[in-house]
Amino acid sequence: MSANCSFITSGRTCPPHAYDCTMTERAHERAHEQVNEQGELQQSAPESAPEQASTHEGTHDEAARQARLRLAASQTHLLPSQLPQSLLPLSWMIGAWRGHGKGGYAGIEDFAFIQEVTVTTDGRPFLSYESRTWELNDEGRASRPLAVETGYIRPGIRADQPAADASAHPVEMVLCHPTGYAEVFTGVTVTTGLENAKITGAKLELHTTGALSTTSAKKYSGGDRLYGLVNGQLLWVLDMEAMGSELASHVSAQLSPLAADE
Repeated sequence: MSANCSFITSGRTCPPHAYDCTMTERAHERAHEQVNEQGELQQSAPESAPEQASTHEGTHDEAARQARLRLAASQTHLLPSQLPQSLLPLSWMIGAWRGHGKGGYAGIEDFAFIQEVTVTTDGRPFLSYESRTWELNDEGRASRPLAVETGYIRPGIRADQPAADASAHPVEMVLCHPTGYAEVFTGVTVTTGLENAKITGAKLELHTTGALSTTSAKKYSGGDRLYGLVNGQLLWVLDMEAMGSELASHVSAQLSPLAADE
């Protein structure tokens, strides 16, 4: 394991991979909350599924959720030969992920949540992405649904001139939110660890290049996202600019991969 930095904040470092992050310091502070003082990922009990999901979402939606989780988890072991060549730099995101996160923003009380993310492929050169979160109550159990995101992650088109870092692959992301807005991101993914042809360390850095809201939605200008694969965990942070406030840290989470039978 390298002692280099994956998220760099105020001169502090945490392992295991070297990232040249451009996210704001506030977002990196959120990420550091996922790491203990020794720099190792915090070890917690396996995340349990939001038991009340069916109560809030209905039997049909719960069945669809379980199907998405099983499909995503089953695709974790796809071989490079089973994926389009253009998706290989993003293959580390494929799977079903679950874990805990924290959030807050100007005018919003700090909160904790459970998150499930599924990233799947149907063989075409894009990934389907879905994220669902549930608020955690005082007993540490899911109490009510929070944010939902659905969209797609796709390889970007390279510029005519080669990138300064040949390992940086351009990426595009499109997300739709039920709160009344959709957004387009552009960025790059960089592989920082490779073992037996499998990506063991990576980051994906994204910035909103366009956002469109409905007339009834709260004002949203955009955000910066950073996803990282660290020690088999999916870490991510979001900086947001919304409701008249400047770009500031909003949410962060540490997610573990799920097996197909979970």
